Amino acid sequence: ALNPAGAYQWAGAAAARRGAGAVSAPVVFPATGAMRSYIVPPGYALLGAPVQGAWGGAVRGVNEATAGMEGPLGVGRNGRSAGGPSPGYWVATASGAVDHYAGAGSYGSPLTHAGDTVGNEAAIASTPSGRGYWVLTTNGRVYPFGYARFHGSPFTTKGEQVGTDVSIAATPDGGGYWVLTSNGYVFAFGDARFSGSLFTYRIEAQHGVAIAGATDRGYWVLLGTGAVAGFGGARSPNGSVGLGAVGLTANPTGHGYWVVTAAGLVRAFEGAGSYGSPVAQGKHIKDVVGLAATPNGGGYWVVTASGSVFPYGNARFYGSPFASGARHIRVVGIAGT
Repeated sequence: ALNPAGAYQWAGAAAARRGAGAVSAPVVFPATGAMRSYIVPPGYALLGAPVQGAWGGAVRGVNEATAGMEGPLGVGRNGRSAGGPSPGYWVATASGAVDHYAGAGSYGSPLTHAGDTVGNEAAIASTPSGRGYWVLTTNGRVYPFGYARFHGSPFTTKGEQVGTDVSIAATPDGGGYWVLTSNGYVFAFGDARFSGSLFTYRIEAQHGVAIAGATDRGYWVLLGTGAVAGFGGARSPNGSVGLGAVGLTANPTGHGYWVVTAAGLVRAFEGAGSYGSPVAQGKHIKDVVGLAATPNGGGYWVVTASGSVFPYGNARFYGSPFASGARHIRVVGIAGT
């Protein structure tokens, strides 16, 4: 859309979460008579009249209108907004490829990123808006695609590499992410807040397996024992899936999370619904590597290292590397729109 010069405001839930009431801080456009193009994020509307007076944070305002798009201003814990993508998922492989299915857009991958070494991808995480994703490598690089934004990485944080990087999770508003290492250390980037880790609390003889965001400042960390530790606003629950836990994903509604084992057992915690698992179906598999929730938390997809995808709850099967004939691959993760 095109709009005359002046200071404008976004109206929407994300703005209210920032403590600005029903609207965001003003978005300042160029001098009188100038025109500027921008994209209004899904679920938002531009207020009809300019806001009187200038706002001191004009730079942030412009970033919200142009660079933010569906990242920081994306949908939070209440599911997909009108205008968001159709359901779908991405499947990432260790070689750097990212396959897309159904409503998941084709935004690229480290494999197609000219000049970058591939072959050590560790995990994938989607933006809350469902229009982008981050791919994490074992040596701490973070690659953003689609409307995902780069906020930093362990690789670019000098002297901060602690173990092998194994998992990445977005904050509820998509304005940042946490990265977990095998030694249990947690890195926070963008608007993600560091609230502790296995490493800093010296939880001995444990290693980090996966991380999932619970709130703006809290997150869960899955341990090698199958137990889950909560940090910040995330509560540490009772119960464990035992040895063999390989994946953790948060419920997009903010109510709990799911843990999956290599054998395909899925356990729900803290209010998340139980929708089934490969084990419950009598499937004999040993190479599950992760799972991803549907946008409204009514289901999830379970993925194996060999490229099979199993849907549960309101999740649907849209295809998989294995169903497409791919063999001799190693899938490292799945992320939903």
